[in-house]
Amino acid sequence: MPLTSEQKRILKKNLENIDIQTISRSINLSEKEIIRFAKKNLPPDKFRKVISKSKLEDAVYDNFSPISNLDSFRFGEFFKKNWYIFLILAILVSAVFGNALNNGFVSDDIGAIPKNADISNWKMAFALGSGMIQRMIYFTASRLGGLNPAYFRIFSILFHLGSTFLLFTILSIFTRKNVAISASAIFAVHPILVEAVSWISGMPYTM
Repeated sequence: MPLTSEQKRILKKNLENIDIQTISRSINLSEKEIIRFAKKNLPPDKFRKVISKSKLEDAVYDNFSPISNLDSFRFGEFFKKNWYIFLILAILVSAVFGNALNNGFVSDDIGAIPKNADISNWKMAFALGSGMIQRMIYFTASRLGGLNPAYFRIFSILFHLGSTFLLFTILSIFTRKNVAISASAIFAVHPILVEAVSWISGMPYTM
C-alpha cells in the first residue's frame, strides 16, 4: 500500500532524529516499509546511520539484498559484521587442503622446482614475461624454505582462500547473505579444485 503524503512528511522530518521502531508505532507503518522509504530517499551514509541507530542492521541484511548500492559498501564494516563467516571459510579451506602441504613434488613440479637451477636466481625470477608472477613466488618460496614443498604449496592454498573470500564478498553485494555463504562454502571445499590448489604447477589456476 502506498505511503500517504502525511506519512512521507513525518518520515522526512523524523527519520534522522527518532528511531524507526518509535516512528512505526506512531504512524502505524511497518518497519520494513520505513526502511524501504529511508533506503530510497536518504544518501547512503545517512541511511546507514538511521539503521545503526535503530539497531536494524540484521533486518536490512535479512529482508533486502544486503548491499544493493555499491556506493554504500565499506569493506571494513562488512568484515566487522561477518568476521566469523570469514573464519569459518578459512577453517574449511585449511581442513580440506592443509593435509596436502607436505606432499612431494609431482610431474611438472619436478622440472620447474627441484631440477630448476635458476629457481633462486632473482634476475630470472623478476624478468619480465610470461609466468613472471609464478617465478617470483617460486623464488620467494625457495628463499624461505629451500626445496620444501610446503613453502610452495602454501601460496596456492592462500590464493584459493583469497578467491573464496572474494566470492563471498561479491555475492554478498549482489545476492542474499545465505546464498553468499552457501556458494562460497561449496567453492571452498569443492573437489573439482583439488588439482588446481594441491598441485604446485597448477598455481596459475588459483590466481
